[in-house]
Amino acid sequence: MDPAPEPGRTQAVVDLIQGHVTRVAATPAAENDLLAVHTKSHADDVERMVLEAAKTCGGGCFGILPGGYNHRVLGHDLTALIEGLSGA
Repeated sequence: MDPAPEPGRTQAVVDLIQGHVTRVAATPAAENDLLAVHTKSHADDVERMVLEAAKTCGGGCFGILPGGYNHRVLGHDLTALIEGLSGA
């Protein structure tokens, strides 16, 4: 059985990092925001890779951390990802 759709599956992680990160509401980036820091070719490549990855997830999900593994923002990024996946 796939645990991904189970309610509360991420709550233990949210509880663990609570108080260690600052919660900030996420907002989608507009295309001009992306193109201010990436080439159009790079943005197109990433979009293509995301769409291909989505096709192989078999109904599951995956996440892309916007800060990569920058340790200064990793906790924030993980919290936002976990809350987004859990519908919080």
